[in-house]
Formats: sequence, structure tokens, C-alpha cells
Amino acid sequence: MMHEVEYLVIAVRQFYRSQNDFEKIYTFLETLSISNRLKLPLRGILLIGY
Repeated sequence: MMHEVEYLVIAVRQFYRSQNDFEKIYTFLETLSISNRLKLPLRGILLIGY
């Protein structure tokens, strides 16, 4: 982690070689957030699909 970083922005392509990369990352981040096993000192995460 970088010091004094408040937001994380990740840009992911939606589909690559018939795999839905965006959905994989979204599901991972949602599970991480809901489980509360790993607490990140962030105000928010922005996931951009292109």
C-alpha cells in the first residue's frame, strides 16, 4: 500500500479471449469487501470496464 492513498482505480477490459475479466475482478472485490477479512485503508474503489 502507498501512504496517504484514499482511492483505488482499476481499469479492466470487459472481455478478453472469450473470458469476462471485468466480472471476475468485480466478484473478487465484492467478496473481499463483504468478508471483512482484509481491511484496506481506502475510502473507495472504482472499477472501470472498457
